[in-house]
Amino acid sequence: MSEAITVGKHYIQKNPDVLGGEPHIADKRISVSFIVELYVHQNTPVEEIVAAFPVTSSETYAALAYYYDHTDEIDGLLDEWDKAATKHDDPERKAQLLARAQAKGIELAQEQEMTASEISEEFGITSRVVRLTATKGWIPARKSGATWLIRRSDAEARWGDRVRRAG
Repeated sequence: MSEAITVGKHYIQKNPDVLGGEPHIADKRISVSFIVELYVHQNTPVEEIVAAFPVTSSETYAALAYYYDHTDEIDGLLDEWDKAATKHDDPERKAQLLARAQAKGIELAQEQEMTASEISEEFGITSRVVRLTATKGWIPARKSGATWLIRRSDAEARWGDRVRRAG
């Protein structure tokens, strides 16, 4: 004989006083449609969503589960986003995401990656120093082919004072 087991907690809420009644992560102003936009349409890995926003992996997966159970509802909300973006001559989805995140009081972590030559030019150091720093593990970096990629925030933390002193 089998029995139903309830696991976890309720991660998704709908409240007319929060985000206009959109389904959202419980006790947070992060909508399911926002998570879906990032994960499904922008191909953002769950790990990056968790790192950039105040959500857990469980909450993110719960939002995605809600989406797959209510695709018509969430796709309708996303279509409204698209119509609003087109109406305001804002063709770039990323710009729309940023505006929506800011409107909801969420700070989107811009983790733009830069190449060694971009860092060299912006921070006034040689590309060789950037590559050596990455190779030695003195700064978080990843390699894509022969190119070192470093997050802008890490480069600013390491070499940003050079720009402030020079300016």
